[in-house]
Amino acid sequence: MRLLIYGDSLTAGYHSNGLRFSPWAPALRALLGVEAVDAVGHSGWTSSEMRAAMDEEAADVCGLKKPGMRLAMRTQGPFDAVVILAGTNDLASEGSPERISGSIQLLHAAARAEGARTVAMAIPESLAARHVPALAATRAVANERLAAWARSQGESVLWVDTGALLPYSEPSAEGGHLWEPDGLHLSQAGYAALAERLAPKLAPWLLLAPARESAGSLPPPSAPPSPPRGGEGREAENDVRAAERAGVAVAEMLGGSGALDEEELRRALEAVRLGGGAAVAAFARSFGPRRLVRRLAAGLSESDLSEACDQLLAACLAGEGDSDGGGAFAGLAGGAVVGEADVHREEMYPDAVVRLQRPLAPRGTPLAGGGGGGGGGGGGGMLHLRLHLPLPGSAATFDASRCAVSLQPVADGGGANPPAEELAAEATEALAAEAAAEATATVSLRTLSRRAAFGAEIECKVWPASVLLARWLWQHPWLVRGRSVLELGAGVGLAGLGAAKCGAARVALTDINRKALQQARENARLNGIECVCAEHLDWAAPPILRAEGAMEGAAGGCEAALQQHEVLLAADIVNGDGLSEQVERMVRLHLAPRGLFLMVAPRPFHRHRVDELRGLLLASDTLQTAIAPVPEWLSAGIEEAADIKHELYVVQRRTPCEMERFKRPSRNEETTSL
Repeated sequence: MRLLIYGDSLTAGYHSNGLRFSPWAPALRALLGVEAVDAVGHSGWTSSEMRAAMDEEAADVCGLKKPGMRLAMRTQGPFDAVVILAGTNDLASEGSPERISGSIQLLHAAARAEGARTVAMAIPESLAARHVPALAATRAVANERLAAWARSQGESVLWVDTGALLPYSEPSAEGGHLWEPDGLHLSQAGYAALAERLAPKLAPWLLLAPARESAGSLPPPSAPPSPPRGGEGREAENDVRAAERAGVAVAEMLGGSGALDEEELRRALEAVRLGGGAAVAAFARSFGPRRLVRRLAAGLSESDLSEACDQLLAACLAGEGDSDGGGAFAGLAGGAVVGEADVHREEMYPDAVVRLQRPLAPRGTPLAGGGGGGGGGGGGGMLHLRLHLPLPGSAATFDASRCAVSLQPVADGGGANPPAEELAAEATEALAAEAAAEATATVSLRTLSRRAAFGAEIECKVWPASVLLARWLWQHPWLVRGRSVLELGAGVGLAGLGAAKCGAARVALTDINRKALQQARENARLNGIECVCAEHLDWAAPPILRAEGAMEGAAGGCEAALQQHEVLLAADIVNGDGLSEQVERMVRLHLAPRGLFLMVAPRPFHRHRVDELRGLLLASDTLQTAIAPVPEWLSAGIEEAADIKHELYVVQRRTPCEMERFKRPSRNEETTSL
């Protein structure tokens, strides 16, 4: 790796009124660990003068003859990259910002035409540029234009804000020793500081390109590539070693770096990852997992950066690259550092908390119970569905116009209805119990990184439908209280956990994806819920149909997939061909005679396969179905639900009398309340 620094007196290391020069190229070479760093600095030259003399040797204001940039690249090169630090003298020549930035851009174009990438350093601060308004404005606009251009060039040009890297300081102020009394040039210590502060920002970008080219699509650090044999094999092995050296160099640079912005940190972490286990080990020694965790805790806007951090932290915690089992990783894996893995997870992927309680509803909105219409028809099926679900002392009716279940007192065994005062007392007790439960009316869910959820991205996502179903159950807890509940396609288990919070006797979370089931079990433990089990369930081969009743993957002796249940739950589970028929069959197999199937799904406009399930349920001679639009207030705070409208399906088995009535030629009664 060969580097050229090109510019004016600040590149030449001018100080002590030109009596001495302290070029910072040697210090930068030592910090980067590259083959060579050459410097050509024309004291007193503007960027226009540099551009005019690119192909010739000429003397600067100090009388020193030096080659132009293109001549230097052709006679001293080749160079992999060129750092261009120019523009300071342009400010004194009263050039416009557009002309200054344009001349500097042409220098970059010439260097790139020679096959080198370039580093665009901002016009530095100075005493005059800070205190003379016209100069300050020219410098600011020129730097803005240059920065915008550099960032538009992708990885081929790196932008470095020199002023932020080494701000000007008055001689009497802190950091003043880094500047000469003329307020324009750096002192010998200032040039050393410039190299020291530039190296961590330059190294990731400078070393990343060859690391990418050498490593190609390298596997994770734990599985280094095996190069082919023969001459090509030796060349490939050398390339891999080069990528490793680059990664180690970047990792060591991170240890002494100051503040890195997100783009610089992303480049650095990518270089370390491509460098393999040795680079990861160097990273653990220099930058360190704890420091990275603290950086993550401060917030990162780039998802790619969060993912890169997650991969490296996981590698550090696993001890990758630590061949002797100690040293750099001592205490990171295992229990020597208490909670290090949890800190990593919680800082970067904090638990999601889903609130279930009813303050989401606007004041005056009917939630459940009571009479009254409420305007607007149901989404399909029956407008009023008298539920067969046994409720002591009450009868329940689902009103599709309000998407709510109302309770009506009934006579008990031929006796009189309960007195009004008794019903009022029960209502007061219920409200008090609900108020007491408000504090626990949340479900916490572990948030997985993309790496951890790989292969289960759909199943491990918390879909809006599951939040809506859990919230709706919280408004109607008597539907699941004390009952056996089975959730189909549970994913991470939100709806089923919500049912458990509402008092379900036992809840079975089922899914075909084992990674999602593992996460569902973790979520049950996180919420302190003991009545939940998680089972593998393949709708294409339901265990309930197998005579032997063998249950693959059953946890803790739970055999819910072999049984019928009083309540079945589902949230947005129809998203592919053939699933509608399978779901309809699972309902017929697992729904108890007086049970209830509750499903929230996007409208068919958003999930076209849902229309198939809707048709199967409405045409069934054994099932009754009511469909209602989910109220908007229930969607409060769910961003996706604002664009994707959902419906609630309430399904139960028909009684023998109802089945007979359904089969009659005249079905007018089907549209009336039962």
